[in-house]
Amino acid sequence: MPEDSPSLPPDNTHAATDHVFRHEAARLRASLVRAFGARHIDLAEDVVQDALVQALKHWRFHGVPDNPGAWLLSVARRRAIDELRRDRVLERSAPGIAAWLGRPQAPRDAGLVLDDQLAMLFACAAPQLAPESRIALMLHLVAGFSVAEVARAFLLSEDAASQRILRAKRLLRDEQATIEVPDETHLPERLDAVLDTIYLMLNEGHAPGVGNDPVRLDVLEECTRLCELLLEHPRTTAPAVHAMLAMTLFTRSRTDARMDEAGVLLMLDQQPRDKWNQALIQRGFRHLALAASGTRLTRYHIEAAIASIHARATTFESTDWAELLSLYDLLVRAHPTPIVRLNRVVVIAMLHGPQAGLRALDEADLQSALANYPPFHAVRAQLFERADLLHEARAALLAALALPWPAPHQRLLTDRLANLEQRISNGNPDRP
Repeated sequence: MPEDSPSLPPDNTHAATDHVFRHEAARLRASLVRAFGARHIDLAEDVVQDALVQALKHWRFHGVPDNPGAWLLSVARRRAIDELRRDRVLERSAPGIAAWLGRPQAPRDAGLVLDDQLAMLFACAAPQLAPESRIALMLHLVAGFSVAEVARAFLLSEDAASQRILRAKRLLRDEQATIEVPDETHLPERLDAVLDTIYLMLNEGHAPGVGNDPVRLDVLEECTRLCELLLEHPRTTAPAVHAMLAMTLFTRSRTDARMDEAGVLLMLDQQPRDKWNQALIQRGFRHLALAASGTRLTRYHIEAAIASIHARATTFESTDWAELLSLYDLLVRAHPTPIVRLNRVVVIAMLHGPQAGLRALDEADLQSALANYPPFHAVRAQLFERADLLHEARAALLAALALPWPAPHQRLLTDRLANLEQRISNGNPDRP
């Protein structure tokens, strides 16, 4: 829309600016942070924020321009020039700004913005940052999430989210981290760190969100976009990235089937598979095939293959549990975390029965490692119930409910507990 056109209705303007602020401002922020350097990361953010404030004032009355990214870029350039004129120390300490000011006005020209975003992506995955700080910083600086949105994604207060981001930025600033795509020598290690961070984001996004949201869809969509960003650049295209993207797409495909019309969370065996997004599933299989082009088998390859087994099963009963167990055996060898071993127990129980699952659970010796992990107790409860050990199942459900748990899961387990207690009181050990 031309800048001199009539203003949009407030709700339409808000929707348009929200989209622009999320994507264009994130690109602009990455470019400026790279130009100013990690030492001046706060100033770079201030320049972007100033451009956004001016956009809010101007676009409300004149409409969103045809090229909002270029509009924001123009405002940011003027503010950057003002800062250079005021601060000669800044001019000497951040020579990249002059080069940035001389770049073409079009925000996507020559792949420069792509390089900037990738450089910022690798900076956010710096090994000296704690995992939760990596995710928060990536969501904020690369994905364009506001502090409030980061807080919602982590189910934190805004103050806690703000402090997490500030600590991460301070560490990058104090370390004077280099904002660049690593060279060929260091790229594999740093790419692994980027993928680890996206994987953590995927786990966060797959957990229930605020209220009755079955997932944090914006986080899942950003995982997809970051993987696609890596695949756009020849230096960061790798089989492991294809595997990560395949896993992300398979995960996203089930979003619409995770709750029923009453807002009750549905487990995998209860989900209506006609609501699974087949377009995302097919994209997932294409990227899984591309992931097979390399010689290195990563945990992401194995987990993407596991997700594909579920995606190709037309019913829960037709799931290939034997193939899943083989894949989990590989995953346990590659990445023997307690949660991976717990998931393997579930597959054993599906393949060989609940008693076999209970024996595998004892053999895995997960009690101490997962005592404060609610799904551990929920799995024990399910296995006990399937084995007609109802009192043991009740105790396990109570242990799960005693721990912090998202509201949709709380409702699910509360319903299961009520049904179980009814069966116990009726003296009816038969499974429903």
